[in-house]
Amino acid sequence: MAARATVPRTRLPGTAHNAPRRNALVVFAYVLLAILLLGLAYSAFAG
Repeated sequence: MAARATVPRTRLPGTAHNAPRRNALVVFAYVLLAILLLGLAYSAFAG
């Protein structure tokens, strides 16, 4: 249990060394999802 004290306080395990890349992927996924939802809403209301 002593090794658990050295783990950084993040919600998910293994996000300390690749946090910028994972955050960029999450932001990219959310932007892609938002664009897709906006396109669906536009096609639903415009058609």
